[in-house]
Amino acid sequence: MGKPSKTPTSKRSRPEDSPGHVSPPGTSFTEILDSIDKRLTCLDSRLALVEVLHREFQTIRESLEFGQQQVVSLAKENAALRESVKSLTNGVVNLTRENRCMKETMLDLQAKSTRDNLVFAGIPEKTEEDPEGTIKSFMEHQLKLPTDTINNITFHRVHRLGAKKPENKRPRPIVAKFDHYKQKEQVECHPYLSQVDLLAHCRSVAVCLTAYSPLGSGDRPWASADEPCLLQDHRLGEISKRCHKTPAQIILRWHLQRGVVCIPKSVTPSRIQQNLQVFDFTLSEQDMKLIDSFSCSNRFIVPTVEMDGKRVWRDAAHPHFPFHDLY
Repeated sequence: MGKPSKTPTSKRSRPEDSPGHVSPPGTSFTEILDSIDKRLTCLDSRLALVEVLHREFQTIRESLEFGQQQVVSLAKENAALRESVKSLTNGVVNLTRENRCMKETMLDLQAKSTRDNLVFAGIPEKTEEDPEGTIKSFMEHQLKLPTDTINNITFHRVHRLGAKKPENKRPRPIVAKFDHYKQKEQVECHPYLSQVDLLAHCRSVAVCLTAYSPLGSGDRPWASADEPCLLQDHRLGEISKRCHKTPAQIILRWHLQRGVVCIPKSVTPSRIQQNLQVFDFTLSEQDMKLIDSFSCSNRFIVPTVEMDGKRVWRDAAHPHFPFHDLY
């Protein structure tokens, strides 16, 4: 038979430093006191550590509270700065708008101040000259304008532009500000619509008549095959052959001799150059009367539609349609 096994006991032994521990026999009272003193010293060290940790936690809590106050203060300052930036942005927008308005006003004033000015460049400069006389001479001999027309022109101011410099051999341009025409009227005008009555009225009230579509606008999109083409008029062709000029140049010269400003449109360089070559000839009185006789009150720059087999003005029934009046 084997040895009987030991039954485990539930009784636990006390540690030697526990309060209920009984010192083994032979332990002196001094040793016991030393042991208690060591335990108290260890406890004091732990309490000191706890106090240090408590102070550290207190410092951390105060730092966190201060940080939260700083965050709140910074949030307020940020809101104030945001409002300031918004106010400055609005101010910049307003200043930009006002600056744009000022620029537009200045451009408008400049346009108004120079709209009656005409600049003549390349006219030879004399030592002692009368700029107004120089301009009138240029109009008579170079532009071939009638003498009566030139005599009726009055100037507000005529002068050379800039100070005279001896080393500069290029003649200074002449700036002429006219008093003759203060207002301008721009209408469709060509030999088929000569606007005789309107031109006479404009002359009587010192209004300059400006002709748009001065050549009849043969390239208009709504032109029909049965409408006459001004540039192909055989009567105009005869004058063109006699003067050795193109039909367009004859028409432009006719406008100029009537005192009408014309603004022909072209994108072809050769035709643009031809439109400027109208100052080296003059139409005779018979030719002027012949071209005047072309007029048949035929408006081209009014869109037309076909109705009941006839070409009629598209917008003639509109209450504000302007072309029912004579001019």
